[in-house]
Amino acid sequence: MVNVSFNLRDRNVNKKEIEPTTPNKAKVLKETPIVMMANYSNSQGKLRLKYPTRLKIVPKDWKTTKKRAKATNEYRSLNKQLDELEAAAKRVFRDLQSEGTIPTPNDYREALDIALGRKNKEEKKIVTVESFIVDYIEENLTRKSKNTIKTYNTTLRQFRAYQSNEKQTYLFENLDKSFFEGFRDYLAGKTYATNYIAKTFSILRHFIKEADDLEDVDLKVNPAYLKKYAKIKSVEVDSIYLTPEDLATIFNYDFSKNKGLEFVRDLYLLQCYSGLRYSDLHKYDANKIKVIEGNDMIPVQTQKGKIEVWIPLHPVSKKIITKYTDTNGVVQLPRVYANGVFNRYLKDIGKAVGFYNIIDIKKERAFKQEIVKYEKWELITTHTARRTLVTNLLDMGIDPRTIGAITGHKKLATIQKYDKQKTAKKAGKVYDNPFFQG
Repeated sequence: MVNVSFNLRDRNVNKKEIEPTTPNKAKVLKETPIVMMANYSNSQGKLRLKYPTRLKIVPKDWKTTKKRAKATNEYRSLNKQLDELEAAAKRVFRDLQSEGTIPTPNDYREALDIALGRKNKEEKKIVTVESFIVDYIEENLTRKSKNTIKTYNTTLRQFRAYQSNEKQTYLFENLDKSFFEGFRDYLAGKTYATNYIAKTFSILRHFIKEADDLEDVDLKVNPAYLKKYAKIKSVEVDSIYLTPEDLATIFNYDFSKNKGLEFVRDLYLLQCYSGLRYSDLHKYDANKIKVIEGNDMIPVQTQKGKIEVWIPLHPVSKKIITKYTDTNGVVQLPRVYANGVFNRYLKDIGKAVGFYNIIDIKKERAFKQEIVKYEKWELITTHTARRTLVTNLLDMGIDPRTIGAITGHKKLATIQKYDKQKTAKKAGKVYDNPFFQG
């Protein structure tokens, strides 16, 4: 079954009327396109087709609740065309469904184009790299996390920019060595961070692999994406963490005159002692504390990977939880601000507590390394909290597997990357072993 409706592409285009250029001309209202939305689902989840109707209307004459134009003589013909489009969309969907398959949005669009006479049936369907990526993102809107879809769209935007720069529409067979080298040089020319370029290449190669794995259609995928020149390794860059002394300084500072900073400080300390990602911080529910083998723990299902982790409660965490517990025993923690706002408050907190020491940070942009000097407060972000917990636990000799049970890390190698101890300091730990105590 398919649900068909119509929306305006730009509903806010006439928030203000466009003033006439001369006193004798009337004010002009700008028209905006009407888009048909076809929502349906298959065994893997929900799908959506956005289809251009080739019709336009002034937004003030559109009835949002009825998904039609005003019922006036002026718009009688337009509403009739929308009715016919809806009927055609449902008819085409039924025809495709009767063939025993649920169509992809791209196949649905193709069938609609033919049914409406916008394309000949004999016309060979050409799938470009761009159209495949657009369709792939549409199909995965409800299957992937918002952050994953965001990175997909970022890669699509960079690919489109490069395609426009080269004045070429790429097919999968065109993605050869010269393409990957050219795309790499294009991104490097924008002086993006090396790790950003590596991430962009990784996601693009993911799209290509998905196209290569299709069983019902041969897109003539060039195998170049499997070669070394199509892969860019991410590099390890310097980052900070907060020591136990830093955390104590933040906890003991009096922010009572600025409730915004106080709320963020308290939430951030909960994050530092739990290792939760910012995206999971709102799931920190102190009303769900469980006693496991005599220890207080909070269960959290992570957004990334949907892994259940168990958060032990540090003494500071318990004090913060008590602070926000009402007379009925219900914990009401402050709301989590938007990431950008949260990070700005963190920097204000860093300045307030005096984190002005200079730190040299090694960075790499466009495959070139550089050393940049920062004051410590400038480097504090929401991700510093996760790094803080892992690094401090590693410094205390906690088994990485135990840390992974708290943070949700699947690979021990990932946890080891957080280890900031100097090699000499690690080697010196052998003196604690009886073997070296003669």
